[in-house]
Amino acid sequence: MPKKHLALDSIRLKMEYFCSYQERCIYDVERKLEKYEMEDAEKKEIISHLQEHQFLDENRFVALFIKSKVNLKKDGVNKIKAALYAKKIPPKLIQEHLKDIESAIYSENMQKLIDRKKEELLKKNDPAQAKQKLIRYLMSKGYNYGEFRDLV
Repeated sequence: MPKKHLALDSIRLKMEYFCSYQERCIYDVERKLEKYEMEDAEKKEIISHLQEHQFLDENRFVALFIKSKVNLKKDGVNKIKAALYAKKIPPKLIQEHLKDIESAIYSENMQKLIDRKKEELLKKNDPAQAKQKLIRYLMSKGYNYGEFRDLV
């Protein structure tokens, strides 16, 4: 076997491992492949192989990404969208999966953030200043002002 094919096979195996221990998107794999001296056709071949063998699935990636951001990080929709756009995920796919966010969990997360942060801010600031800081904090977490306006 020529050396080039051996190298391609070993890179393919490395990418299989890379995708198997954590969910990845195409952008992540492309970034990882940049460190190898390869033709674009070879990169596409590896990505196709990963997709065919279920190592790489953007649908699955987006669903898990959103779920983890909502449940673990308690991020809002805007922050999640921005992170997915940065990973070059198609907007249509993002919108499809954002609809799946459970509104009860989303609202509960926001309320928990408000309660925790409000208490913390009121210890150090006057109420008006605390309110402004709380609003900035919630917006930095990706929540829309309209979502929390009545709760603050």
